[in-house]
Amino acid sequence: MPLSTESLQAINQIAWRRHIPKRTILQRASEVCPYFHFIEKGVGRVYYYHNEQEITAWLGFEGQIISAIDSFFTGKPTDYWIEILEDAQICSISNADIDWLFTHFPETERLGRLMITENYLRLDERMKLFAFHTAEQRY
Repeated sequence: MPLSTESLQAINQIAWRRHIPKRTILQRASEVCPYFHFIEKGVGRVYYYHNEQEITAWLGFEGQIISAIDSFFTGKPTDYWIEILEDAQICSISNADIDWLFTHFPETERLGRLMITENYLRLDERMKLFAFHTAEQRY
């Protein structure tokens, strides 16, 4: 979705862009996720532990969100870990800054809604895989 020059300038002023080396833990379980992360380049993995086993919840690729959304929106600690699997360029923004953007640049609210919708649909597909397919069919 194209944004106005003003919106893009505002995002560039408040977003935190950084290079993150592979094998970096971006988010730890039992901590609050303070940022909404967008992968500009690279791959990340969201996982959790169950019965002392690592379970991959999903992978995030270029152009996708990779955050502990449960924690980001509620301010409560998450059960998820986020690990960067290959060198990445990440754009991060805080919840307060997102609220400010949405208030001052309404077109960014639509972009945020579209990003959350895309993420939700990806999650729905994953849930359908578990509900309707065997482990062999899923992988």
